[in-house]
Amino acid sequence: MAADIKFNWSASIEIDGEHFPEDMLGHVRYAEFLTRFLVSQGFDESREGEDRERNYVLNLNSAWGSGM
Repeated sequence: MAADIKFNWSASIEIDGEHFPEDMLGHVRYAEFLTRFLVSQGFDESREGEDRERNYVLNLNSAWGSGM
């Protein structure tokens, strides 16, 4: 399952030619929470066959300037 993938957030990495810098602001806990949450919403073991896979859309809204 994708939630089992571990990243070293303290080092920069390049994925498919795109550079991702290290986590200098401590956002790792939010990234890991959202990853686990979205992975858990994307698969329903109580359903049969292809109906097990589900799509999930997450929309985050807040006032301008309220982000980190």
